[in-house]
Amino acid sequence: MTKVQGLNRLRWKYARQTFLPWKLALCKLLVGVRPMAVAYVLVMLGQLVLCALEKDQELLWRQGRAELQNRLRQELTPETYRALVDSGFREVHPNDALHWEFTGPSHSWSLMYSFTLVASIGYGDMSPTSDRSRLFCIAFTAVATPTLVVMYLGMAKNVMQIWHFFAMMMTKENILTFHKYDYDGSGQLDRAEFAIALHDLGYPVSEEDVDILMEEVNICDSSQVTIQEFSQALLLLEFPNARRQKVRLSVFLSAICTFVWLMIGTLVFTQLEAWGFVESLWFCWETLMTIGLGDYVPQTNAGRWFNLTYGFIGLGQLSLLLQAIVDLLTKHTSMLGRLEKRLMEGAQGAALQDVRKHHRNVKTRSSAEARIRDSKASLGSPCSPELKVAVSPSSRPSEPCSSEGWDPEGYLDDEEDEDLVCL
Repeated sequence: MTKVQGLNRLRWKYARQTFLPWKLALCKLLVGVRPMAVAYVLVMLGQLVLCALEKDQELLWRQGRAELQNRLRQELTPETYRALVDSGFREVHPNDALHWEFTGPSHSWSLMYSFTLVASIGYGDMSPTSDRSRLFCIAFTAVATPTLVVMYLGMAKNVMQIWHFFAMMMTKENILTFHKYDYDGSGQLDRAEFAIALHDLGYPVSEEDVDILMEEVNICDSSQVTIQEFSQALLLLEFPNARRQKVRLSVFLSAICTFVWLMIGTLVFTQLEAWGFVESLWFCWETLMTIGLGDYVPQTNAGRWFNLTYGFIGLGQLSLLLQAIVDLLTKHTSMLGRLEKRLMEGAQGAALQDVRKHHRNVKTRSSAEARIRDSKASLGSPCSPELKVAVSPSSRPSEPCSSEGWDPEGYLDDEEDEDLVCL
């Protein structure tokens, strides 16, 4: 058996042991579905309250619009009225379903509004008309929006973990490292094997740290660590190889997932809403970026239901992509900052060395002048040509002794200047 065949057998073995056991597969499914279920219940709660507050207001609005519509029909010619409708005047028919209705065929209108409200998309096609509804929206979004962000980020991370797993299975070092510490060949590391692996990789963690790490990476709260969870543990510990892999994979996989999701939404909306390709792509982008200009809004029941699922999953994917880009920019900025700091420290160090060298020269010259002054004082005579003191050329003052004194570039005090005058 060649090395490539042996490596492929290990890949298939760990993939089978990660996804095929029904308990583990069911646990992963529940972990993936739970954020979406919580988000749906949260959005539906907001829908229920808003429908109760806004339904009566919508009935009054429709009654007034119907009366206005009848008056316009009577006062305008059919051609003028048709031109008014074509320009954007919204007609009301008796059989039209209410938008603010919790049950019935128009259930998706209010549900989509509740979702766009919490997700801060806000198409603007529907809005609260009463003060009670506006106050509720303020309180509801203050609580629901952070919760929804946590939910769709959790959903996106679960999807990214699957992509990370398959990408990790293509890396030779990851498989061989995990296989090295899988002593019993079970495809999972128990607590003892996991601790030995961490110590051998250079992490002298305590028993308490091992328990905390296993609790953090364990998807199903079991006492075993799969190869996927082992890779996550290395990422948490910032293992050098795992750190480089994390940076590369996060950007690459996030970009691929976002692009694929944009294309899926574009193709689906072209079929459900009869939009063009660019129009559908623009709607998907402004939804995922929470721009929400409202120039395009799904009008079909199927389009609104698809938009709920599409927006929830896509918001998380795009958020992970933006976070990966920010991490790269932050890392690049920090590297530039460290480089600039080292350069500044080097420049300051060179300047400081020049200053110290200059001060040493000043001290040498001051010592030479002091010896000359002491010699003159001991002889009791003023400066004369006969006085000769052995002074080295390097320590000899650059200017002759004079009555004005000598101050090399102002480094000596005034009192020292007075002492340096010739006696």
